[in-house]
Amino acid sequence: MAIDAGTHLMHDGVCVDDPTQYTREWFSWSNMMFCELVMDYFDIRVRH
Repeated sequence: MAIDAGTHLMHDGVCVDDPTQYTREWFSWSNMMFCELVMDYFDIRVRH
């Protein structure tokens, strides 16, 4: 979470020496997985 390069998004690949360098501007899979982790942590379920 601390290396979002000011975008407030997760990236699929980040340079360990410079977090402002990352592989893709937008990669929704990593953001979705983070959201799922937070929802699981807080035991939030979505009804279908």
